Amino acid sequence: MLYSHVLDSETKRLHSGLEVDILKFEAIKALTPLRDIRAFAYAAPSLEEHQFAHPTIAGLWKLYDSLAPDFKWAFREYEVAERRRFTQRPVYVATADTVVGGLWIDAVRQTKHGPHASIHLFVDPHHSKKGIASALLDAFEAGVARRYAGIFCSWGKRDDARTALFFSKQGYTVEPGQNNSGSAVKLLSRPVLQNIPDSFQKAYKECSPLSSRA
Repeated sequence: MLYSHVLDSETKRLHSGLEVDILKFEAIKALTPLRDIRAFAYAAPSLEEHQFAHPTIAGLWKLYDSLAPDFKWAFREYEVAERRRFTQRPVYVATADTVVGGLWIDAVRQTKHGPHASIHLFVDPHHSKKGIASALLDAFEAGVARRYAGIFCSWGKRDDARTALFFSKQGYTVEPGQNNSGSAVKLLSRPVLQNIPDSFQKAYKECSPLSSRA
């Protein structure tokens, strides 16, 4: 069984008039034995939903799985890695009676500006264009601004040009790819450095976004 609990929550009324709850859940790995995480990673698809102790997390994974039929999963090892990453860090969920969207960090990329959080962000198609993705992204950015130097997201050809437009409106720099694929990145304020020698902090500051433009 995979365990998690709500760390923080906020109710928002969106521009569409829809009222949603944005929930931040603890990372599954913080509360779940490693053997259970491994069992989820290698589980048959029909068993996935029954392995989550919290119904909201079960609903989130079910929605995510249903939205990715064309890349889930060309190779079994990709699926195993994806499931493992899902359990490693806190998860943000938007609910409006049911789960309508979610966001989590898929990986952390090291750049010259510092660590960037590479994210998954998605919304139930039946609730698109209602401000849910923006609400999730705003909550996430507020929560990680002092931990990561930036946020990165990429998408494949399964998405349309609206994805690029969305991130552009959110203040991201968009790099278009082929067949509507692409990526977006946004630099945040420099994260707090803790328990790091002064010499390393100085070197880090010299390659920060602000100093690189000086």
